Amino acid sequence: MQARSVSAEYRRRFNEHTLGYSALLVSVGIAALAAGTAGHTLTAGLNGPVNRSELAISLTAFLIALPFAGWAHQWAAKVDRVDPVAVWSRPRRSLALVLLWACGIVGGIRSLSYGVVLVGALVKAPWAARESLVAGAINVGIAIGIALPLGVWSYGFVHRFDQEDPTAPPSQRTRELAGNGALSTQRPV
Repeated sequence: MQARSVSAEYRRRFNEHTLGYSALLVSVGIAALAAGTAGHTLTAGLNGPVNRSELAISLTAFLIALPFAGWAHQWAAKVDRVDPVAVWSRPRRSLALVLLWACGIVGGIRSLSYGVVLVGALVKAPWAARESLVAGAINVGIAIGIALPLGVWSYGFVHRFDQEDPTAPPSQRTRELAGNGALSTQRPV
């Protein structure tokens, strides 16, 4: 009877998992994309004038997405600790996988395109005569420096609770608070 009542309660509730995890993963993705675009726009200033309109749009998107990402991160940490089904929710897993794939695709394409420009500037290819070697190296660093850590975080977000037993009582859960307030996935001793 306990399982039936818990199941009925979840059906009556507003679908907060979809909304909360969407806010977290979409805002984090938009903030990362905007930060990368702003960095690439500023780096383009080494080869010519900075496109101030593109920079303004990128920084605005970053500044708008960042508070949502912060709020949603706090929400997700709380929900992951107390909600017995949240860590296995389909939206949580699906959205984290979308972010992981986006990191791979966007990071890979940007790294490849800026890597081509870097090599072109290094070998002094005619089509890269206007490109700066320093700008190419910075752009590759920006692409890898954002996509790789975000992809690793997203992968960890997907697999953080893979070893947890869903039937374990709360006292034996692996999602307990560590002493510093962070979410710990270690089993209590």
